[in-house]
Amino acid sequence: MSKQKTKIEYELTLRFEDEGDGFYVDMREDEIMEDGDIGATEYVEGFTFDSYKEALEKYYELDKQYGVTP
Repeated sequence: MSKQKTKIEYELTLRFEDEGDGFYVDMREDEIMEDGDIGATEYVEGFTFDSYKEALEKYYELDKQYGVTP
């Protein structure tokens, strides 16, 4: 049995939650199988901020660090 080829994709999100009263920046790593299915998922980074400005700065920092946006 041959092993499927995989690739790694990152998903970066910036969101606001009324209940938590904060801005959240999360980075997720997905292993994408050759057939397009997601094999494994892992949260790599997670941050909470009081202001949108701080959250947006972290979002752009992680985007650059992980190369999320081509």
